Amino acid sequence: MRRNDYRYSISPAGHSRKSFILRAGPQIMGELSVRKIHGGEAVIAVDGAELRAFRTSILRKSLALSRRTDSEALCFTADMLSRGEIEAAGKKYCWEPANLNWTAWAWRGPQGRDLMLIKLTHGLGGTRGKVYASEKLAAAWQKELALLGWYLLLLDLNDFGAHFLSALQIAGSRI
Repeated sequence: MRRNDYRYSISPAGHSRKSFILRAGPQIMGELSVRKIHGGEAVIAVDGAELRAFRTSILRKSLALSRRTDSEALCFTADMLSRGEIEAAGKKYCWEPANLNWTAWAWRGPQGRDLMLIKLTHGLGGTRGKVYASEKLAAAWQKELALLGWYLLLLDLNDFGAHFLSALQIAGSRI
């Protein structure tokens, strides 16, 4: 991504660890509400419409996405390394790591062009994110894609913690 890209922020809504807001400066563009982080249920609200995400696999990041008003379901399917793809607005988009330490991920378009980069940051205010987009996030599906990417990063964070705690419990039971 270049310096002249559009920049957005993702931050917790108030003191919540389960609700996040996508902003362009002071303007709210959408919200992610995580209902069950390990069970994998979340709601993405953009422009008055809701997109529900349900995790369909424990081992992989596979999500079924649906709207209340639409009978059509979208599907995000990932490999064991969390890289995956989704079809939105008639095109396929790939979700791939953008750096070596996997703190930044990118949605890439049909020709491999970066559509947006989502970067994870930790601080005193909690987990936050920055979104760098190659074009303005004007369409609802673009905002939904940004919040879906954020949800995937949150799933990775929580899966890592859950796997780490399980490994400690197993190691502790053998000592």
